[in-house]
Amino acid sequence: MAMTLGSFTGDTWERQSLKNFWLEECLDGVETCGRSSGSRSVLVTTESGKSFTFDDVVGAVPIGCLKRGLPRFFPPLPSRITRAIKNTSYSRLEKVYITFSRAFWEPKSKITSSSLSAAPDNHMLPPASITTIDGPANSSESFPIFGHFPAPMYSPQNYERHNIELVSLSSPSLEPCFQPSLLFYTYGSLGTQIIPLISSLTTGSPEYFSALNDFFLPYYSRLPNYDKTSSDCYPTGILASDWQRDEMAGWGYYTNFSLKDKDDTEEYGSLKEDVLELRNGLPENGI
Repeated sequence: MAMTLGSFTGDTWERQSLKNFWLEECLDGVETCGRSSGSRSVLVTTESGKSFTFDDVVGAVPIGCLKRGLPRFFPPLPSRITRAIKNTSYSRLEKVYITFSRAFWEPKSKITSSSLSAAPDNHMLPPASITTIDGPANSSESFPIFGHFPAPMYSPQNYERHNIELVSLSSPSLEPCFQPSLLFYTYGSLGTQIIPLISSLTTGSPEYFSALNDFFLPYYSRLPNYDKTSSDCYPTGILASDWQRDEMAGWGYYTNFSLKDKDDTEEYGSLKEDVLELRNGLPENGI
């Protein structure tokens, strides 16, 4: 079960502070946006040199950018904030969407979790263990919305045997947006390993398609009803994120709370304190 936490944190669970796992707090819309006191205006200067003045400016900067000192703040951020940014980790989570002409993994009758481990006679590869988490009661006749491939031994490219999470986007619980697509979560060194496979390829090209399809075939070919001779079981499209090379994403995807090699609370502070500092921000400066 601990391995399944990787897709939540975006990195291997061994280095995560599970004690502080739920310190994150979801944004709840406009209530998270504060207005600074006073009548100061905000001056924005573009790369081309044009300047604009606003009453307020709302922006979101990824932790990955802040860790690289971007953007520059004037006056500089106080040490308590820069320390919190330094001690916060940024993950290597990547997502891959694979679409089919039909959701072949959906059963015609109810399928139990135990039957998901059994492969049909025409299966391309030996059966694999698939741990599933059932969706809402009203979708009990469908393939579970969440699935995990724990420590797979059947994928030569996943040589560290990272757990991979699968989300079935064909679940009726996603209505009206459900579709015959699978969403795979990769993280840690496995997420980093995918990037070089596609970095020099054009998105949507045959080479791009083949590189990703070869990587994920060992997983989706183990789903129920897979038949290598059926066109329904061959992807019609594949798209992968590339956040680790994306400046606007902060060269990563997800903030998490990795354990530190040193336990010097004077220098590194408390993780809980760091999270509270980031959460509180600098309201007096509109940050």
